[in-house]
Amino acid sequence: MHFKKLRIKNCLLFLLSLILIVFLLNSLVQEAHAEEEIEMLKVVVREGNTLWELVDKYCDYDCDLRSAIHEVKRYNELTNNMIFPGQIIYIPLNIR
Repeated sequence: MHFKKLRIKNCLLFLLSLILIVFLLNSLVQEAHAEEEIEMLKVVVREGNTLWELVDKYCDYDCDLRSAIHEVKRYNELTNNMIFPGQIIYIPLNIR
């Protein structure tokens, strides 16, 4: 009976330790992501603008335009390349 209580106590201590470790690791990861803030440019879409044209305008000269388009779509939660006049698009300034 004493060994069973001891085993339960050890299991609880292990679980609490594991939860604490996961919590601490999660905090470290969130802190690291917070330091990686991405500077965004707010662009209001005008008549005739295309997503490709806007991203190309603000993309570094040596960036992969297809990858940059993918990132912009991801940041703006776009499912396709269609944009509309008056729509606000955020373009990361450090696209490569």
